[in-house]
Order: sequence, then structure tokens, then C-alpha cells
Amino acid sequence: MASVEEDDDASNNLSYKYWWSKNDGDGNLPRPAPVKLSESDASAMSEDAAQRTSSGLSTWNKAQTFEERDFSSWGEARIKEVLVGVEASAGGRTAVVKEVTNAKGDASIVVSRGKKRAGFDYEVTFKWTTKLDPPEEGELEGSATIPSASLDDLDEMELTNVKVSAKKKGRENVEAGAIKAAKALVDKLRETFEAFAEELKCK
Repeated sequence: MASVEEDDDASNNLSYKYWWSKNDGDGNLPRPAPVKLSESDASAMSEDAAQRTSSGLSTWNKAQTFEERDFSSWGEARIKEVLVGVEASAGGRTAVVKEVTNAKGDASIVVSRGKKRAGFDYEVTFKWTTKLDPPEEGELEGSATIPSASLDDLDEMELTNVKVSAKKKGRENVEAGAIKAAKALVDKLRETFEAFAEELKCK
């Protein structure tokens, strides 16, 4: 039994009291009895959860309303993995991505009205190397930046600040050839980001 009572004290301040009780007056609500799910109910719930997970929806989002899931940290770590080893050649010289020193940005999956859409935008800085001639002279190292690797604008992705780390007099032509090879990396990097996008869409 439940009741609401209005009090009016001397200062004319209104206050409200609410209480409930069982018929026996002990003041304790009965604990709900556990009900074991049938095998068919459990199977249906598992199947429904699996379908929502595969579609990018959380299990709580039964109405398939707007939901955004953040994968920025995963994206940063994954980019540092998949870009290493990408190589391209130009002018008889080959440049290879040696290390990704920075991958800063965001990646997410948005689900709205049952439709899933992936998106990302990262600024990436990396080190590249190329073999010197003759090979026993070692490698020439440089760096480059991708100002914006965005899913919506991968066709426009470009490299900037492509440069040799330690310039030396007398090898200007070698360094120019190395930079040319490093700039050729852009197409291979674009392909790598396209594969990265497909991987994100499967999340």
C-alpha cells in the first residue's frame, strides 16, 4: 500500500511524505524470484546480440537509433603497424616506410536508422629510408608528413615536408633521387589506407 501526505508546518513550508508497506506491515518488499530462461529464449537472445554486434550496434540499442562508437586509439595503433614496410620506386631508387612517428586523429563508426558508416581523419608523420649506391654505403634516411588521411578524401591525400634527415655536400643528386622515390610512396600509402578503411568498417 502506498500513500502521499502533505504537511503544512508553522512556517507554511510545504513538504511531502511518501511511504509504502505490505499488508503484513513489515516494510520489506519481496525479492523477485529468479526465472530460468528456456533454451529457445536463450538462443534467441544470443542470436539477437550476435546480429547487433555484427551490424555495429550495441546490444542495448534495440531501436537502432543513432549510435557512435569511437575507434581512435585503435586506429592510431593500427596505422603505426600497417604503414611500416610500404615501399615505392621512382628513378631507379626505392623508398620504404621505416617507422611511423606520429598518428594523430580520430576514427569512428556511426550507426543511424540501422545503417553503418565508418569515418576517420589522421595526420601522420613517418620516417623513410632508401639504399645508397653502392649498397655498402648504407641507407639514406628522411621523413615526410601526411597532413590529412581522411576516408572521404583519400583521392586528395598528399605528402608534405618530404626531406632528407642529414644532408651532405657532394651528394645532392642522390638526395634529390631519394626524395623523388619517397614522394612516390603516396599512391601505395593511399592503398594502405583504403585497406585500413575496410578493416574499420568490419568493427
